[in-house]
Amino acid sequence: MKKRPSFRHSAHRVIGDLTITEHADGHDEMHFNHATRLSIVLQIEHSSHIAWDDAVEDIDALRGFMPLHDRGRWLEREKSHAMRIEISRHAVVHRIPALEKMSHISFSTSSIPGSLLLVTARHLCQEEHDENVHPATIRRMSSHLVDLLDTTLRANLASDDVADRRALQRMSVRDYIEANISDCELSPQTIAKHFDISQRNLYQIFGHADGTLGNWILRRRLERARQAITDPAQQHLPVGEIGKRYGFRSAAHFSRRFREAFSIPPGELRQKIHPVH
Repeated sequence: MKKRPSFRHSAHRVIGDLTITEHADGHDEMHFNHATRLSIVLQIEHSSHIAWDDAVEDIDALRGFMPLHDRGRWLEREKSHAMRIEISRHAVVHRIPALEKMSHISFSTSSIPGSLLLVTARHLCQEEHDENVHPATIRRMSSHLVDLLDTTLRANLASDDVADRRALQRMSVRDYIEANISDCELSPQTIAKHFDISQRNLYQIFGHADGTLGNWILRRRLERARQAITDPAQQHLPVGEIGKRYGFRSAAHFSRRFREAFSIPPGELRQKIHPVH
């Protein structure tokens, strides 16, 4: 009889920060260290069990489960078919800080978005299908898998709780603003269009009255610009270039807004923090 390898698996793939494994014929016991890496189990057939402290979680077919505590064991199963995704903890929790307060999260893979996560993970795990696929395409697909995981977790967290759903949507809006702060066209109108919602709905999600979201964007532009101006590593950049990087159309507009906010022109602040001798 052929000896089964340790940590039995039928397919295994490492793509950048991601490790994807398919266990089609059971699996040995595995210990998780969730201080640095997170493991997501996507059960395809039969069931499996994750234990920590005195608790045991049953993972049924077409369910996903992600422990978030430091200790955990995926108990050995002779009859189980599951996918396992490993990813750095920071890559997930940085996107969804609310996860830091949770011990675990479970979700369905029988309907979207969880079903898309499962299908994409299985396809990416099969290297033999990639002979004619450019490596850059595989990397983009792995990034797509991380986005699907993010979407699946957020959908489950939102549940039917309107307050929680709005908190997550607000987090997504703020993440989008921070990522696009250099776009001078960034506004409540363009943000609402990106999320395919009305401006009224956007203001409700953000929790402020009409017009305040625009002021919040301006404040974040100015705060980011002030950080850059006082950063010794960016002293070589002209003040106007820094303003442009954070979404101001002209140096004059940037200087006027900066002075209104901080009672000092940006160039004068730089000279005060980093005097030229």
